[in-house]
Amino acid sequence: MRDLGSGRVVGALSAALLSGGLVAWATSGTGGLSVGGDSDLHAPSLSLPDTWTPAAVGATSPVSPTAAPRTRPRTTPLGSPAARPATVAPRRVVAPTRLLIPRIGLSMPVDAEAVAGDGQMGLPTSAFVAGWYRFGPAPGDAAGASVIAGHVDTASEGVGPMAGLAGLRPGDVVQVLSGTTPHDYRVQSVEEIHKTSLDLAALFTRTGAPVLHLVTCGGRYDHVARHYEDNIIVIATPVS
Repeated sequence: MRDLGSGRVVGALSAALLSGGLVAWATSGTGGLSVGGDSDLHAPSLSLPDTWTPAAVGATSPVSPTAAPRTRPRTTPLGSPAARPATVAPRRVVAPTRLLIPRIGLSMPVDAEAVAGDGQMGLPTSAFVAGWYRFGPAPGDAAGASVIAGHVDTASEGVGPMAGLAGLRPGDVVQVLSGTTPHDYRVQSVEEIHKTSLDLAALFTRTGAPVLHLVTCGGRYDHVARHYEDNIIVIATPVS
């Protein structure tokens, strides 16, 4: 299992994604849940490696019409994908539509997300909707990491379902639905990694065995920078 906290750091993780931190939650010294209430949104803040932008991938990756993402307001405008080279065929996938983790009672819709105007992975504005990076592998693909991320809380909504990710244990079942097609995974590890130490190339990898990466915020909340200092990374592998 690859350690996403080691290896080359491919870019600084900005605190601006989703106006706050990638899904934010933090435990206090007593182990209780603490919500960063001085910022409306807290996000994982995933600056995308240059090699994983639409221009580098060379495809617009349109999703299946039966699994089209809902239109939602965003905290940052989506960047316009670069023109696809004429020699590269677009990659058509069926987008994931729902994330289910029975042990923690998590059931939330998933929207297909692209690249925000600041170069980071776009995310829905609600802590009750997760985002899948649509230019990367999809659940069910034969190789690479499917990345699903989201906010841990918002000032208006309170704590969202992804706050429970840090409490997952190896062996827990995760299911992703792509329309009516289920993709079952088992958790292999749960890591808390400082945002400046996260290996983004490994997180967004398009090679190697298929894997699911779930991401949200964690660690100490910085009231000056207005974001959480760490990310919670759940690594899950397909159930054969």
